[in-house]
Amino acid sequence: MLCRKHDVLRLCVRRLGGALCLIVLSGFDPTAALRAQTACAAELAEAEQKFYGASFDQAIAMAERCLRQSGLPTSTQLRAYRLLAMAYQARGDMNQAKEAIRNLLQLASNYQPDPVQDPPRFVELVKQVRVEEQSVAKEPPALQPSGPGEPEASKKKKGRAAKWLLLGGGAGVAVIVAAVLTSGGGNETTPPPQSLPTPPALP
Repeated sequence: MLCRKHDVLRLCVRRLGGALCLIVLSGFDPTAALRAQTACAAELAEAEQKFYGASFDQAIAMAERCLRQSGLPTSTQLRAYRLLAMAYQARGDMNQAKEAIRNLLQLASNYQPDPVQDPPRFVELVKQVRVEEQSVAKEPPALQPSGPGEPEASKKKKGRAAKWLLLGGGAGVAVIVAAVLTSGGGNETTPPPQSLPTPPALP
């Protein structure tokens, strides 16, 4: 009985060791993600201090550097995008501020700013971006042509235009011909009538 337990324990250790070897050989460091999260959280805390100290450029650079790290939890990403939006808004770069809020809403579509802790301008900007995104989603798709050919109504309209153009051109030509005939052929002049010969004298 003891030998059987010993064999089972040895098998478990062997399998666990094999799994650890695979992790090491693959280059995966299970503590790397945790270290990245800890470093990012510390950097975001410092970036928030820079923001409240009106060092907006430094706050933006630190938040963006934090977002470039992989394996961040959603809560940390939301915190970074929130800080980016507020810093860009304080700097007057509204396009970048809206882009940060869009990224935030993509992570959490039901995100609601805190009216107590967040600046009122940021709260209003989140509402504005959400309304803009909803209006864009409700816009009807652009109409596409039905096929390579033109619509039937357009063809009929062009056909009628061509018909009237031909009739108008023919009428114009007829008027010109009538005018030429009436004027006697343009530059040609009618020759004067020839006189009859004088009769011979009587004897």
